[in-house]
Order: sequence, then structure tokens, then C-alpha cells
Amino acid sequence: MKFKLGHKQPYQMQAFMLFVIFLTVAMLVAILVYRTGVGVVRTPSDMDYGFGPAIQGLLEHHRLGIFSNVLGRWIYACRMPLIPVFGALVSCISSRFLVFFLIKNLICWSAWIYALLRLRRRYSISDAWIVFAAALVILVPYNAHIASHAEFEEGYLVALLGLLFVLLLTACRTFDFACIGLLVAFVYLTKSSMALTCGVAVVWAAFTGWKSGHLRALLPTVGLALAVLSWGGYIFANTGVFAFGADESSWNGWNFYKGNNPQAVVLYPRVLLDILDEGNGLYPSTPMHDEWELSHAQFAMGRKFVHDHPDLALEMDWKKFYVVCCDVKEAPEKIPGHTRPMVFVSSLINHLSVAICLLWMAVRAWKRQLTSAEVLALLMMTAYIAPYMVGFIYMRHMVPIYCLVALVLAVQSADWRTAAMQQIKA
Repeated sequence: MKFKLGHKQPYQMQAFMLFVIFLTVAMLVAILVYRTGVGVVRTPSDMDYGFGPAIQGLLEHHRLGIFSNVLGRWIYACRMPLIPVFGALVSCISSRFLVFFLIKNLICWSAWIYALLRLRRRYSISDAWIVFAAALVILVPYNAHIASHAEFEEGYLVALLGLLFVLLLTACRTFDFACIGLLVAFVYLTKSSMALTCGVAVVWAAFTGWKSGHLRALLPTVGLALAVLSWGGYIFANTGVFAFGADESSWNGWNFYKGNNPQAVVLYPRVLLDILDEGNGLYPSTPMHDEWELSHAQFAMGRKFVHDHPDLALEMDWKKFYVVCCDVKEAPEKIPGHTRPMVFVSSLINHLSVAICLLWMAVRAWKRQLTSAEVLALLMMTAYIAPYMVGFIYMRHMVPIYCLVALVLAVQSADWRTAAMQQIKA
């Protein structure tokens, strides 16, 4: 597929065809994911990981929260609001999980594919590399599974972070910066570990857009501020604590202690740490009266473990670093003692893609020729991974990074083509 920049209409037609093809393949893959296990959930209110009860709380009690049998009271700050609110809105149309699943995937895959094609136009990326980048996300089995999933935040963050990355690189109108502000708010309200990534986005937008217009350059900051104030204010009104920072979610203490205790060092990364939720292993010995008292007590227990056992904490840090950089086995394993072949192949492809991307960045940095896309990608990846290194990180947490790397590789391909042409001329 070839196009000339001077012929706008054929280019637009071609982009539309690519969009339709990619979206069709992505939705077929999503349906396959649904049929191979996700379809056991019947309604959005049945969703796991606390999202189902949060959706049910909205629908039945008109409050964003979950009733805790352990504490014997409502807790409000456990799950960030975007997915429960989205699930409740879709439930007003249909109570079937399949409808929610399809709408979620139609929106998210459309957003990610639009981002890829917008990148194609901005950097004049060849169609071969666009297809390759799309294949890394849509056809690599593990990536496609997580990106299509509706019960993991990563299933939403793949699209949200990919589109945010592209808009930060290509924004030139006030509308673009307004969209960045909306995306930053969505990302912040999706998962409590995203605050640092959102901070990178608003600083980048302000820095790159300042000369062309102070007001619009600050629109992403406004979007983030509104998200922080709305979520923090809602939680303060219901619990007396403004949800921000470590207190952005009352499950942050739970997750911190889950990744910083003697049992975690033995189990991680092959065994799902959620088994520690069974029994009272993650609870303080004294009674807890509300979600914040419990969260702060778990933070204290996690810090005590790190202080008292620096050798074990360092061992745990090394394991997390290994999962991020090198591990091709399943983390955690779905089948104990066994890594599924498709997961192994996916891990191999993902780590190789990241290695190529970072190696080319290193070469460019040595020559002092790093592009803005590479600098932004490094900042976003670092900000994304940092909170997980404090607690624990699984393979699925890395999928938004792998999908971001696919976009960066597409941008880098233009540099490779330029370098090859220069070598031929020389």
C-alpha cells in the first residue's frame, strides 16, 4: 500500500480501510477471548476483583462502594471509579456481560487503532510497519487476551495510554489538548497506580504546548486536577479522608503489604499472591474499624518487613525487576509448575520487542539524537512501572507497556529507513 502526501483523499480512504481491517480482526480476537473463558461471567455485577460488587452498589444502592463483610460496613475507596461507572452505565442498556464486553472492546480497540493510524500519518510510517505494530498487540496471544479483557484495568489502559502517548506527540489544536485532559482524567480514575504517569503527561503537555498557547497547554493539568478533586472529594465526603497519593485507594496498603511480607518472597512470581487474601494473613492482629485504619496498618506492616528484613526485600525487588526485564515464564502461573506455550511465545516476542526498542534508543542517545517520541516513551514507561516496583508486578501489568513499545517501534522504523537511505547514499 503506497500513498502520496499530496493526494489527501486516497490517503484518507486507505486509512479508513486499515482501520476497518484492524478493528475487525481485533473484535474477532476479542470474541475468541470471550469464548475461551471470559464468558463465564453473566452480568457486569458478577465481575471479579471487586468491580462487580462496585457496579452492583451503584445500581442497587446508588453509591460507589462495596459492603465489606470483614469490616461490617461500606467501603468506598477500594476501587477507582471509571470501570464501575462505565459498567453501571452499560447495565442501563443491557444486563448481559456480553454486551458490556463487546462495547468495551469496540471503544478501546477503536481508540488504540486510531492512535496507531494517527501516528502513521504524523511520521509517514510505512504500511508494513503499521501492520507489524498492530500484529504485536492484536495477534500476540497474551497481549490480545489482556487487552481484550474487561475485568482487568490493563484491558482499558492499553487503549487509554496508547492514545494519550500519541496525542501528546501530535497535539496541535486546542481540541487535542482538551482530549489529553480528558484522557489524563480517565487514566487517573482507572487505577490508583497511574498518578505518576498522569503527572508525566500533564508536564509534557505544558512544556511542549506552552509557546503555542498558555491556556491550552494547561488544559491537561485542569483535567487531572478535576479528576483528583472529584475522586478525593467524594471519598472525603463518605469517609473523612481525601483520597490522594498513597491514600488514593484504600486497597493500596493491602497491595503494598501483599508484596512485602515473608510469604510473598517465597511465592512470587510463580504463585498468585491473592492466595494470601485467604485467612487472616494480611490482617493486623488488632481489630480494624474502617478501610483507612486497615490500609494504614498494612502500610505500617509492609514498611516494618522492609526495615527488619532488607535482604528479603532486596530479593523481592530483584524478582520484580526480573519479571519486568527478562522473565519468559508465566508470572503468575495459571497451571502450577507449568508455563503455557502461547504465554511463553508471547513473553519471548514482548521482551525481544522491548530489547530492540531500548537498544535503538541507546544508540540514538549515544549520538544525542533521541526523538521526542522516545523520550516521552521512556518517561511514561518509568512512571508506569515505578509504583509496581514498590508492591508487586505481574505479566498482565506489563501489557500496556508492550503495546506502547509497539507504537514506539513504528515511530523508530522511520528512523531506520532514514539511516538505511543515508548508508546507501554514502
